[in-house]
Amino acid sequence: MDGPSSRAGQQRFAADAFLAIARAAQLKPGTLARRGHVVWMPSKPPAPGDVARLVSGCGVSLPEAYLTYLALTGGGEGELSVEPGWIQFWSADRVLALNLSYEVPVNLPGLFGFGSSGGGELFAFDLRGSPNCPAVVMMPFIPMEAAAARTVASTFEALLKLLPAEAREPAPGR
Repeated sequence: MDGPSSRAGQQRFAADAFLAIARAAQLKPGTLARRGHVVWMPSKPPAPGDVARLVSGCGVSLPEAYLTYLALTGGGEGELSVEPGWIQFWSADRVLALNLSYEVPVNLPGLFGFGSSGGGELFAFDLRGSPNCPAVVMMPFIPMEAAAARTVASTFEALLKLLPAEAREPAPGR
């Protein structure tokens, strides 16, 4: 049965609700949709100097692929093919402030946050193992503990493969 209590019914209800919210928010024409639901919402391109300020202010060595991705796409949000099923990349001009606001350096030494699930999970680079090629991990915001970190992808490049193809395209105007 495909009613509201079935998994398919719940997913369809969630997709319909999200589309209603997206319409109410008057999403730009660049918002990409497939199979009746939003798969990727691109961000605006970063302002000149945003990525350079991130690099100079973060105090750690971030993956080059991540920095290139931010410079070309501005980030965005949408489907992720593994749990939690959704990812929001923080914009280059907000990453440092959000790491401080969430107290990532205090609560998660050796990790650097770069996004969220749009809900209760933080996405971060785990710089404790291989700082030159950090794994992408996810953990709950509450409680924010490194022991709760789960590997989502072995590298940022591997994470990109878990996104829809549209998410890897340069931002409009780039």
